[in-house]
Amino acid sequence: GKKEKVNTKANKIEKMRACFTLSENPITEKGAKTIYVRIVGPDGKVLTKGRGEEFQFEGGSMTYSTSMDIDYTGSAIEDLCIYYPAPATGFQAGKNTVEIYVDKALIGTNSVTLR
Repeated sequence: GKKEKVNTKANKIEKMRACFTLSENPITEKGAKTIYVRIVGPDGKVLTKGRGEEFQFEGGSMTYSTSMDIDYTGSAIEDLCIYYPAPATGFQAGKNTVEIYVDKALIGTNSVTLR
C-alpha cells in the first residue's frame, strides 16, 4: 500500500528493484523461461535469501539472488521488474552490481552506488 520512492541510502532501502526489457529474438525458443538476477554487493558476495539457490552457467553453477518465471512469446516484453528484499543487515554502502541471466546467457548488467 506504500508508494515506491527511489532511495540511494543503503540503510533506508526496503527492497531493490531491477527493471528491464526482454527484447524480441526470433531465434530464441518460445515458451517458459526463468530469469535469474544476481545482486553482487561491494564486498563481491552475491546476496541470497539464505538457501544458496543456483543455476547452470557455462559448465558450472552460479548462485543467484532471485528469479522470475515468464512465458516468452518471441516478442519484446517491456517493463519487467524483479524485486529483492533488503537483507536483515540491510544493503551495503558502495557499488552494488545487478546481473540478469536468461537461457544460460548474461543479458544485462548495471550497477548502483549506495551511500
